[in-house]
Amino acid sequence: MSAWQHVALMQQADTLSAQESNLVNSLAISHIPVQQLQSCGFRFILRYEKQGLTLYSTHADAPGGLCVDFASRDLQRRRKESLKAQNLGKALGLKSLRYPVILDATAGLGTDSFLFSAAGCQVVMLERNPLVHALLADGLDRAANTDGVLRDITERMRLQQEDFLHARLDTDAFDVVYLDPMFPAKKKSAKSGKGMFLLQQLVADSADEIMMLQRAMQLARKRVVVKRAKLSPTIGELRPDISFIGSSNRFDVYLS
Repeated sequence: MSAWQHVALMQQADTLSAQESNLVNSLAISHIPVQQLQSCGFRFILRYEKQGLTLYSTHADAPGGLCVDFASRDLQRRRKESLKAQNLGKALGLKSLRYPVILDATAGLGTDSFLFSAAGCQVVMLERNPLVHALLADGLDRAANTDGVLRDITERMRLQQEDFLHARLDTDAFDVVYLDPMFPAKKKSAKSGKGMFLLQQLVADSADEIMMLQRAMQLARKRVVVKRAKLSPTIGELRPDISFIGSSNRFDVYLS
């Protein structure tokens, strides 16, 4: 069974809405009525809910649904904090680089890209997984249809469904390339955060980190920033020029 045969959309009525039909066709996934949920046998369920497109795992220990919500209380709190004073902002060089253009090569759920844009940066996001891309695109669309600050922030964010290693990119377009390879899965990951848990369940960790770093070094005009778990080894034999270390993760900086 292929990865996409593990995913289905739970339709809200007897017939698919236009929105549901577009998603089913774009992802080439099945759709089921709510009555078949208990016996469907799918590992993941997508559903359009009031807050937006939401992903559920049918795993016994799975947390609640996952929806990309840039208006969430936690993200809005983080937006109001000075990114320049944080390790991530220091790694990006926000104090010396005035509003750098950033390529987020592994966008995931878009949280870091949102913070980059909230700090005034232009951000291009790449996400290779079609389902993660759909969740992120839905979050961006909803944010773009709001008024005020949230809309202004997402206007500086551009999303592309592409694999970083194979994407056609302008070699002189980005001041910073940001890499956030997925941390290795942990036994208690279901309790550590539903976003990470569901992504680890869904996305195969098959990217060659060394090749990703090499390509990032070729593209970045100023620096490459790699997010790692605090005690994880560096990527390959190339040593970072500087590292900013926090309580659970660190940011390795490679100057171009």
